[in-house]
Amino acid sequence: MSRLATFRNALLNAAKPSVLSANYHFNNYKEVVWVIGSGRSGTTWVTDMLNYKQGFREMLEPCRPHVVADSNFLALNDYRRPGKKDERLNTFYAEVFSGRFKHVDVDSSANRLRFKGLMVKDVFANLFAKHLHNQFPNVKPILLLRNPFEVALSMQSKKDWVWMTDPMKFLDQPELVEDYLLPFIPLIKEVSERGDYLERLLLIWCIINYIPLKQFNKEELLIVFYEDVKRNPSDEVNQMWQFIRGSADVPPMSIPNHVSAKTSGVSTELGKKFTKQEGAWRDKLSAKQLKNGNAILDAFGFGDLYSEEGVPNRSSLNKFQFS
Repeated sequence: MSRLATFRNALLNAAKPSVLSANYHFNNYKEVVWVIGSGRSGTTWVTDMLNYKQGFREMLEPCRPHVVADSNFLALNDYRRPGKKDERLNTFYAEVFSGRFKHVDVDSSANRLRFKGLMVKDVFANLFAKHLHNQFPNVKPILLLRNPFEVALSMQSKKDWVWMTDPMKFLDQPELVEDYLLPFIPLIKEVSERGDYLERLLLIWCIINYIPLKQFNKEELLIVFYEDVKRNPSDEVNQMWQFIRGSADVPPMSIPNHVSAKTSGVSTELGKKFTKQEGAWRDKLSAKQLKNGNAILDAFGFGDLYSEEGVPNRSSLNKFQFS
């Protein structure tokens, strides 16, 4: 990097808090998009494509209690019962969704002078997404799903990153257990006692995606499959914008190959192999892991969410509230 570029970046970073505040005062954050999903699902990649030529301010994972001190009252994958009062959570996200909140890590991608909206990306928010949507109905939530075996294998390759790895911790949340997990307590205990790291990650994936699928209706939440975006990025991005704008009358957008081919954040060496060959994840699993993993998915109704080749089956969502 040249000295001029280094100086320019330093100047922009120094001015960033003032720039972000000025955009708030000019009411430039009226349109708010919220991309949620589990870690290693491609949320960063999809957010970047969704924001292609849109000029939105991207806020990356404000709910990171291990990084963002303002959110340290939350644990990873905390549940909040919709309709129950929670001033602290509501106040924090009122700051986020209004654009008043600023943080050096959260705003690391916000490098413009003028913004046209707000795009928030979270990977630990699934279990309180419906609660917050009730409080902030203007926010447009998009839930990204990716093949759970690929997600678990990707997380397994990044053990030094911060993930939830013990599904028993869900049982420490009484309201979550009462509202959704009572039928699954024996399975949670069984998988935890077996101690297989990948099976635990699969179980966690099931729980954090099962909850929003049961809570939201199809008008409130858009479900997007990572694999569909990978195959048809322009079509999927256009559908997302139709949902955000609440109209099919949205100017079509074409996502260039150099944009869709960018590293998605799930592209470790392992992940790169997956993106080249559907179903290659099977080669990384033992027969026992595959059998037990499928049994976990079946228990939550996710057994037919993907074909054996790893192709998403949207009609499988009909068993939840989506039809």
